[in-house]
Amino acid sequence: MNETFRLIKNQARSSTKRFIDANHNMPENKIRKKIDQLVVQLAKINSIELTNSEKEEIIQAVALEIVGTMEDASNIFNIDKFDHWLDNVKSDFDNKYWEDYHFHLFQKPYYTTGPNGTLTKMGNSIEFILSMLANPNGEPSSRKGMVVGNVQSGKTSHYIGLISKAADAGYKVVIVITGMLEDLRKQTQTRTEEGFLAKDVQTGESVGVGLERLRLSSQMPNCVTTREKDFTKSLAVSSGYTVESFKEAFVLVIKKNASILRNLNEWIEDDLQRIGRTQVDTSVLIIDDEADNASINTKANSSKSRRRRKLDEVEDNANYEPSRINGQIRSLIKKFEICSYVAYTATPFANIFISPKTKDEMYREDLFPRHFVQYINPPDNYFGPSRIFLDKEFPNFLKIIPESEIDGTTINSIPLKHKKDFSIEKISPKLEESINSFFISSTVKKLEGFEKDHTSMLINASTFTLVQISIKRATDFYVKNLAKALKYRRKEEIQILKTLWEKDYVDYHDKYEWSDIENLIYKIVDLTKVIVINRSKESEKLDYENWPSGRTLIVVGGFSLSRGLTLEGLIVSYFVRNSKMYDSILQMGRWFGYRDGYENLCRLYLPSFSIKDFEHISESVEELAEDIQYMQSQGRTPLEFALRVRADAYDKKLKITSRNKMGAGEKRLRSFSYSGKLVQNYAFDRDTISHNWNVVESSILEIIKSESNQFSRKKNQYVLFKNIPGQFISSLTEEYKFSDDNSTINKQTLLSYIKKRLSFELNNWDIIIDSNLLDNKKETIDFAGISIAPVGRSVSVYVGNKYENLEFDLEKLVYLSPPRSRNICTPDISLISYEDIQINEAEDIKKEQKKRIRTINLLANIHKKPALIITLCKPTYKEEYLLNKDDEDKKNQVQKLISEMPYVASLSYLFPRSDVAEELIEVFVNADVDDLYGEDLDYEDYYGDD
Repeated sequence: MNETFRLIKNQARSSTKRFIDANHNMPENKIRKKIDQLVVQLAKINSIELTNSEKEEIIQAVALEIVGTMEDASNIFNIDKFDHWLDNVKSDFDNKYWEDYHFHLFQKPYYTTGPNGTLTKMGNSIEFILSMLANPNGEPSSRKGMVVGNVQSGKTSHYIGLISKAADAGYKVVIVITGMLEDLRKQTQTRTEEGFLAKDVQTGESVGVGLERLRLSSQMPNCVTTREKDFTKSLAVSSGYTVESFKEAFVLVIKKNASILRNLNEWIEDDLQRIGRTQVDTSVLIIDDEADNASINTKANSSKSRRRRKLDEVEDNANYEPSRINGQIRSLIKKFEICSYVAYTATPFANIFISPKTKDEMYREDLFPRHFVQYINPPDNYFGPSRIFLDKEFPNFLKIIPESEIDGTTINSIPLKHKKDFSIEKISPKLEESINSFFISSTVKKLEGFEKDHTSMLINASTFTLVQISIKRATDFYVKNLAKALKYRRKEEIQILKTLWEKDYVDYHDKYEWSDIENLIYKIVDLTKVIVINRSKESEKLDYENWPSGRTLIVVGGFSLSRGLTLEGLIVSYFVRNSKMYDSILQMGRWFGYRDGYENLCRLYLPSFSIKDFEHISESVEELAEDIQYMQSQGRTPLEFALRVRADAYDKKLKITSRNKMGAGEKRLRSFSYSGKLVQNYAFDRDTISHNWNVVESSILEIIKSESNQFSRKKNQYVLFKNIPGQFISSLTEEYKFSDDNSTINKQTLLSYIKKRLSFELNNWDIIIDSNLLDNKKETIDFAGISIAPVGRSVSVYVGNKYENLEFDLEKLVYLSPPRSRNICTPDISLISYEDIQINEAEDIKKEQKKRIRTINLLANIHKKPALIITLCKPTYKEEYLLNKDDEDKKNQVQKLISEMPYVASLSYLFPRSDVAEELIEVFVNADVDDLYGEDLDYEDYYGDD
């Protein structure tokens, strides 16, 4: 698609969007007819003759870019803390800044209006947040809230919209605290100039809304920072700005850096002293982007000498100094009489772990979002974790990096664990394949009409600066050699590319021949730039804005690429990292975002264990969103949300360590809540297995003896007992011995949870025996007089992502699921508790909400019916779970240990949502999670440069 065709497409898109905006209920066939008419008219106006195929290509491109719907945001807030100031005053001010920004976004692809349009829903969610902020013209007050959105889902656009609406409402000062890197600050400064400031601050040239809408000089906000310069006191002084300047709209975009924040605080403090005041008598809106990163009070946790603290010390926050950045942000908040602090993040776990109850006065003013929390549902065209890792919509997207390339056995590979001076001379085979995929995908993308778009590749395989530089140099050497090979048409390299095209791009074979790829791919390879982004002198800028014709980049980095930084047109990623922390690994997923029109060209190369991690993390993100939606329906507050998520997320983030490692344990306060969960029992102490089997079998015999509780067999497989008294479940649970290594179940809290609800929520249960299909091929046993075919469950001899030799522990402890997945029940086992009409009801709700919901939990929540699931297991041997597969003696020893194991009876519990809040209790957590990436290494390119 050449430049003229692109012009017609953009004009047709804008006109079609206006047509849809005025005709919300227009059917799709009439919209398409309108696009057809517009394309013909615009071609005639521009004196262009279009062939049928060219016209169809433009129509398809326009149709693609006018789609996009989303659901309402979910909100929880403390209603007692707010007056309704916005309702009383919004008719008194115009919406100049918001209307400008609305017009700006409306011109872009995928921002749609109408009742469920992305721009409409975004405006609604921003309006709610604005109503939660302090009244900019009211009495002195402070508000703190948090906005949660998915990684790369459009949070920057959202908070620029909030800035626009806040300025319309009367907010005078806006301070945007970006991530810790200058590249990200520059990126945010540019977006703020285009969406709100209307000009390039450094050059004075009109940009963005300044080119699209009329702005009077009196409506131009002041700004000290530029694309090239962060805040300094000397810059502010030389610009002539003082706190009196805050009477007009004033903007700062600064890095999240303690020195810069301190300089800003000192500049304001010095000027307040000059005029004899203690606070600035105006309003400030502080946007904290990537708020879970560096803004959190770490309480000096990095000091290993202070790990072993008593509970009273942990709770007495006066014993610890806040982290420097956290303290500077809090100091900044106190500088203004009227302040609203809004944290934006995709991974809010650390933010909701900020203590809302502390003894120290300074801590009472910490950054906990006590006033409101909002979750922004992503648009339906968001290329996110659920679509990728749960629904698996794109079968060609995930590519496995073989274990031999991450354990160091392959020449030139980058092992998962390596020292900071490790280097490679050449790239590994799978990294080479990923780069070849990048060039083929980039070529097809250009042929598909994205000639002017930026296209990027990410290589994230090390935390260390020197190693990243080594990878960059080896990659650059490969790319330059490939460019020469294609230039001189060397058959070997061309054949490698052609073979990959034939194998992995079958979907495009009907549209393009190999010759089409070959004729263009050389130019793309030749123009590709390989850069590294970190804190070294070799680090380069992304610099997309200076390449209007589109830049092709391969970007190597580590932590510097994991926070907020957007790689434009990211199409291929090579990712090798081993993290213990959900938020850290999710933030590294720069491949999430919007890829409309070229999703099937995207590729992600990563180890198989990372796929499992992302599947688990993706489920956690969905559970978090569901929790916020549920708590909104119950009228809960952010404080209650904090307690709930601590219970939901703690075991997933900070697992209680094995008993032989409890020396690193620390006492903390937390809430165990089983509300709305399927709680699975996957770890078993070897010396309790027989006892538990006898207890469970005896209990089932007792039920069978009761004439009113006869079982039914479902699908010739499962056994179902209905309407079992809750007291029976409680008694069985008391007799059963749970392993301390099962992080999902704490017997004391489980029993307390059940007993508290026996008389109402948990008074009537179903019991399901989870077993195999009865046929001649399956081994069967007699269990309480019932013929049962036990399920096979492989004994896991590794923990989390870190392989360990646990063979000799098998005599003491048995895992029948890897602890990171914690699944032992047959998928969707509890569906047999519900009638078909109820299952259909759940399916209808799934379709209506247009998102993935775990049906079993949904059914339990709709019908308020708990279930006890008894999984009868035969422990089985699986060689892939062994660390040393070549040690035949050890292999035989492990096989023998597993073959001698008795059958296991596991108890799992499906609970509906509860209306009863849980109290905090003491528990142990693992203090050794300081090493987030499992490497005990110095992350050279991570920390701030202050």
